[in-house]
Amino acid sequence: MRGVNTSEFIYTTEPGVAVYVDDVYHGTLTGSAMDLLDLERVEVLRGPQGTLFGKNALGGAIRLISKQAKGDNTGYVDATYGTSQRMDLKAGFDLAVTDNLFLRLTGVSKRIEGYQETLDFACQMKANGTPALAGTWPMAAPSNATRAGDCKTGENGGSKNQALKAMVRYLATSDLEFNFAADYSQTNAEPGAQTLLSGTQSSGLDKLYNDLVVQPKYGIRYDDNRFVTGNPFTSYQSWNDPINGRSWPRDQITDTWSASGKVDYNISDTVHLKGVIAHRTYDSNWAGPSLIPVGGIATYNLQSHSQDSAELQLSGALFDKRVEWTTGVFYFDSKSALGGFVSFGALSYFKIIPDFDQNDHFTTTSKSGFAHAAWKITDALTLTAGIRETKEDKTFAFDHTNYLTIATPLAFGSSHFDWKVNVDYKVTDSAMVYAMVSTGFRSDGAQPRPWAPNQLLPVSKEEITAYEIGAKSDFLDRRLRVNTSVFLNDYNPRVNNRFGQSCNPTGADPGPYIPFGTPLCPAGTQLAGQPPGNGVFWFNYYSAPGKAKGAELEITAEPITNLNINATAGFYEYSSSVASNQDGYVDPSVREQPRFSYSLGAQYMFNFGNLGSLTPRIDVFYQGERTNGGSIGLPQIDPYNIIPAYTLVNARLTYASADNKWIGSLSAENLFDKFYWYQLSPERTNADNALVYGRTGSPGRGREVALTMRRNF
Repeated sequence: MRGVNTSEFIYTTEPGVAVYVDDVYHGTLTGSAMDLLDLERVEVLRGPQGTLFGKNALGGAIRLISKQAKGDNTGYVDATYGTSQRMDLKAGFDLAVTDNLFLRLTGVSKRIEGYQETLDFACQMKANGTPALAGTWPMAAPSNATRAGDCKTGENGGSKNQALKAMVRYLATSDLEFNFAADYSQTNAEPGAQTLLSGTQSSGLDKLYNDLVVQPKYGIRYDDNRFVTGNPFTSYQSWNDPINGRSWPRDQITDTWSASGKVDYNISDTVHLKGVIAHRTYDSNWAGPSLIPVGGIATYNLQSHSQDSAELQLSGALFDKRVEWTTGVFYFDSKSALGGFVSFGALSYFKIIPDFDQNDHFTTTSKSGFAHAAWKITDALTLTAGIRETKEDKTFAFDHTNYLTIATPLAFGSSHFDWKVNVDYKVTDSAMVYAMVSTGFRSDGAQPRPWAPNQLLPVSKEEITAYEIGAKSDFLDRRLRVNTSVFLNDYNPRVNNRFGQSCNPTGADPGPYIPFGTPLCPAGTQLAGQPPGNGVFWFNYYSAPGKAKGAELEITAEPITNLNINATAGFYEYSSSVASNQDGYVDPSVREQPRFSYSLGAQYMFNFGNLGSLTPRIDVFYQGERTNGGSIGLPQIDPYNIIPAYTLVNARLTYASADNKWIGSLSAENLFDKFYWYQLSPERTNADNALVYGRTGSPGRGREVALTMRRNF
C-alpha cells in the first residue's frame, strides 16, 4: 500500500500493512490472505495508522468487518460453478434466540483446480521421443504414462477452502451490548504457478556436482535449458530429491482458529466505552521445492502462531460536540515457531552445508497507548491531532539442528512515539480539502537467516514521515463524487537486504559486507570446503532511506438513473536519498510498485418491474510494469529485470427477481484470456546469487467463467 509491503514470511519481520478482522489485529504475513466470509464492508486506510485504534502500522490498515447478528430470521444459500472445476458453496442464517439474544451462523466451502501442470521430467522426455535427455533419472509418473502421453504429476494454482463462523450478539440494555465470535477455517492450497525460463548454471560448485555426481550416476547434466519446458503453464517442479534422499508434501495446509469478545457501553450521551479481547492461532505447513528435478535448493516449513490481544477505547464529545475525542490502550502477545527442514542440493551433497532441521521460536509483546481528537474550530474548519506511544519486546531463539544452534536467544525491541496532524476545510457543503502529516514505524526485526553466531543481530526499525494533501467533492446533486490526493512518504531508515559474505565468523562482529564471489577475506576465515578468501554466507540488512511520492484519484458517478461508473488511477515514484556510490542507493529504474495503474468499471440496471432486473457490468484493470532486479543499486535492464505491464477485463451479467430473493449471475474473469506474468525473478549471475538456478516466472490465470445462483430467505 503506497509502496509499503512485506515479503518475509519468517516471524522476525512485522507486516507493513495491518489487517484486522472485526477489530482484531492479525500479526503475521502467513494467514493474512483470508476468505472474505460474510462481510458487511472492507475499509482500506492509507498511510501510517495507530492514533485512533489497534496496533501501529507503517503503511496502512485493511479492516474486514463482518455482518452483525440482527435476529431478523433471514438467511441465504449461494452456489457457484465454473471452469477449472470451480465449486463454491456459501450459506448463512440469522435468528433471534430471545428478544435480545441473536445468533448468526455462516459457512463456506470453495475449490478450484490449478492452471499449471507439473510434469515428470523422465516421463516427458520419453513421451517426446528424446529419452536420452533424461539419462537414467528415475521416473515418478506411472509406468504406462509414456504410452498414454500423460506425464502429469500434479497441478499448481488450485485450492480448497472451508470455513465456519458463529457470531452471538447480546443486547443487555439499550446502552450495553456484547458481541462474541468464533471461527475455524482450513485452506489446502497447491503451490503457486511457477515455471523455469532459463537455466544458466550458477556456480563452479554446480559444475562439480554435475561432473562428480549427476552425470556419473544418471548420465545427465543440468545445463542451460534442459529443464525449461517452453510452456509457461507446465513445469518440471519436483517434490523429491533422490540424490539427497529428501521428499516433502506438495500442498500448503493452514488451519486457523479464533475467538473474540467485544463490549460496547454508552456511559452517557457523550461518552462511549469499547473493549475487545481475542485469541487467534494457526498451524501451516508448506514447501518451497526446486524448479529442477536435479539437486536444487528446497525447504519444507512448519509454521505455528498463537496470539492474544486486548484493546480498550474510551471516546466521547465535548463542548456541544465541537470536540470529538478517543483514547485507548492496546496489548498484543504472540508466540510463533518455525520448523521443517532445508536442503541445499549440491552444497548439502558435498557436506559444505548439511541439510538441517529448523526449530526456531519467536515471541512478541507490544504495549501501546493512543489519543485522538478532532476540534471543529468553525463550521467549516476542523483540526485533528493524534499521538501514540508504543513499546515492543521480542525474542528470537535460533536452532538449525545439524548446522547451527545459537544457545542464547536474541532479545530485541523498540519504543516509538508517533503523531498525526490533519486540517480539513469545507469549501462548500459538498467539497472539502485537507492537509495531513503523520509518522509511523515498523518495529525492530532480526536477521532471520544467520550462517554464523555473530550474524544473529537485530535489524533496525523502519520509520516514515508521511505528507498528504487532497480533496473530497460531490457535484451535480451528488451524482458525481471525486476524491483526489497527493502524498510524499519520507523513509529513514528503510530496511533492505543483500546476499553476500562476511569475513569474521567467530568474532563479536561479522565484519564488513563483501559481495559473494569477491575473494577479499583473509586466509583462515573461509567457509569450510571453500577456496581461501571466500567468507561465510551472509544475508546483510542495511538502511536504504528514500522518498516515495504519488497521486491517487477516485471517481464514482451516476450520470443517469441506474447507470453507475467508477474509476481509480494511481501514480507512484520512488527516489533514493543515498548517493549512487554508497550503500543503500536505489537506481531510478527500480519500480517495486507500478509507476501508473488504473481501473474503470461501469454497470447499468435494466428494470423490468415485476419481472425483475438485469444488470451487465464490465471492469478494466491496468497495472504498469514493475522490476525485480537482483541488486537495487543497479539499473534494471529490459528484459531481464522487467515484469511487463498488463490490462485485464472482467465482466458480469446479473439477474435479480423483483423481490430480490433470487439472484443469478454469469461472470468472466480475464474475459479476453490475456496472458501476463504477475511475477518474474531476476536473471541471476554468479555475482548476484550463487544459490539460485536460472530465472523463473509466475503466469497469471487465463479466462475463468462461472455461474452463481443465490437464494435469499
